[in-house]
Amino acid sequence: MTPLRPTHSLAILTVLGLSAALVLSGCSLLPSIPFPGGGSSENQQSGDGDTGNDSDSSLEDGIEDNPFLEQTVPDTFPASIPRPDLEVLLGMDLGAGWSIAYKTDQAISDFDALTQSFSSEGWEELSKVSGDGQAFAVYDSSEYQVQINAATEDTGYDTPILSMTVVRKD
Repeated sequence: MTPLRPTHSLAILTVLGLSAALVLSGCSLLPSIPFPGGGSSENQQSGDGDTGNDSDSSLEDGIEDNPFLEQTVPDTFPASIPRPDLEVLLGMDLGAGWSIAYKTDQAISDFDALTQSFSSEGWEELSKVSGDGQAFAVYDSSEYQVQINAATEDTGYDTPILSMTVVRKD
């Protein structure tokens, strides 16, 4: 294994810090994502039931106006990294890597399928843990390190989540 240069360590710490902040804040730092027919995730969480078009359109405008937030996989995301065929809730190009959150009905089985893709493509598994409706794994290649998370409850959205954080090593 190649030793990490200071820039690698900084990039890894930055992405891990961002991931930890999102996890610890319950994704409250992320914008509310509007869901068709169900209002926004913020409305779903607060239980205020206001799913009017004014609220939803302002949330969509906020996402569209932010150049770092997308509801698609960023164009710069490497094709060599396995990813699930799921609806994208949030995609971010972080400069030193990417973070993508997917909507899923079966977070743990989708997690298992995605981690199997990494294993079958020869990625080194550094860590893998699952239980109680949550799962976490880290995979490594010569170019990237990928953290995969799955949660079935308390995701900050009205759906289970599968997310990936990818760090470029160069």
